[in-house]
Amino acid sequence: AKQLPENRNLKPPVMVRTHGINIARWHNEGMAYAWDLPEVTHALWLESDVRITEHSVDVLARRSEQYSLVGPDFYDRVPPGTYQLRTQPGPCDVHDRIAQCSMVARRNYLPMDEGFAWWLEAEDLEWRHRALGGAAVIGSAKATHPFSGSTPLGNDPIRDAAIEQGRRYFKEKWGYNAPI
Repeated sequence: AKQLPENRNLKPPVMVRTHGINIARWHNEGMAYAWDLPEVTHALWLESDVRITEHSVDVLARRSEQYSLVGPDFYDRVPPGTYQLRTQPGPCDVHDRIAQCSMVARRNYLPMDEGFAWWLEAEDLEWRHRALGGAAVIGSAKATHPFSGSTPLGNDPIRDAAIEQGRRYFKEKWGYNAPI
């Protein structure tokens, strides 16, 4: 499968990682920059180690006109030509999450909740999109996430504290334990 090139001549704003870490805020600032460009019609959010083909990006762009948020099938659980639609916030199998790679059309964009500084901001976003029209896993769009769930705990006290804060905030907001 053809992989997307690393650089497509994009000029996103540079977000410097500092002690005041807030990934959701950085995401929102980057999206505000992108939406100021009239030619930007869709946003693809993905973690740095996700690999997705150009074909899959095209499939997601077409399907994002139908559903609030769409993502690829990472584990071949959804047959090609079909989709799995979730319209209610709540836990799902960790293999059915699309938080690590998802696409949204401009009209469906929601900012990330900046109460999540470093962890679970994308899961929260997926759950909010479910409630607004559905989050769909698209079977014809494939991607891989080779290092999924590999964030080690215990060696970075600042990150560990942010992760624990995110877990507490998620439970407070949704009434469920964090999905990861």
